[in-house]
Amino acid sequence: MSRRSPRFRAFVIVIALAAIAGGVVLGVTLSTGSSGPTKAQYVGRADAICAAAKAQTTSEIKQIAASAASLASGSQASAQKLATLLQQLHTATAADLARLRALAQPSGDHAAIERFLKPLGSVVHALSEAASALRGSQPLQALGLLEQLQPTAQQLTSAARAYGLGACSQLLSALP
Repeated sequence: MSRRSPRFRAFVIVIALAAIAGGVVLGVTLSTGSSGPTKAQYVGRADAICAAAKAQTTSEIKQIAASAASLASGSQASAQKLATLLQQLHTATAADLARLRALAQPSGDHAAIERFLKPLGSVVHALSEAASALRGSQPLQALGLLEQLQPTAQQLTSAARAYGLGACSQLLSALP
């Protein structure tokens, strides 16, 4: 075996220590989230999702409001049409909620963002439940679920506005 010079061993040790230190610094940086977005970046990304969602769902929301008004007539065709519209809206809003939840959040802002996302999750759930109630011939239960959306939508709007999410605060503005 060849013997390495003391200088070579010292060089290898310095390289090894540098690699270990670099790994520790990288690990600390990743675990503290310092590479996360700023609030302005998050707001920009979230508002872009909300603006697209609003453009996609405003027409459906208006159709749902019109169909819900005719639901009192007891027509099974009206109930099925409304169930279909509610399911379409549920699918779209669930996808939008998933996109919002997937956004990296600024460090320390999780609670404020969750005050906006939690009511949106409640809206998504209520839409699914109302569609199921209509398919199950329970129009009164469906109407009750839809009526309960208004205060939840107001919570969503207030929380979004408080965080600075302009487009997201208008997400459900088409609700009657």
